[in-house]
Amino acid sequence: MSCGPSISSSQALLLIVLSVGSLSFGQHPTAECGGEENARIIRFDDTSKRVFVVSKLQEIGTQRAAARVIKTAANEIRACRSGWPANWSVSFFTDVKYVGYKTEPQLREYLEDGTWNRAYLAEYDAKSERLTLAPLGKSTWFRVGSR
Repeated sequence: MSCGPSISSSQALLLIVLSVGSLSFGQHPTAECGGEENARIIRFDDTSKRVFVVSKLQEIGTQRAAARVIKTAANEIRACRSGWPANWSVSFFTDVKYVGYKTEPQLREYLEDGTWNRAYLAEYDAKSERLTLAPLGKSTWFRVGSR
């Protein structure tokens, strides 16, 4: 027995997507900590020392292009999470609605239809300076410095 009105899981997901989706390029949650907006960091995971970034493949698909995005993200991480050690990571997604870990319930629909896997563009590990493109498919990687 529940107290008060109930909403379906679809309605709950829609509310989450709409609230997260309303974050525009210049209004992401990191803007107030003095970082650079260009990184499009959508979310910080302080426990795992990971940031989630929205990007396009052409922005990270080559070593030179990826270096610009990663250096911008690194600057924002240094500004917003100065206590983080050098072993942070970045997960790149095509759209804000896919941002998160595959174990998160709001992403279940996208996992089931395969769009989450396709939207997960790349993974960057700052310690090894390694960017892995298509981490869930036929991945390729190259080194990209973050300084």
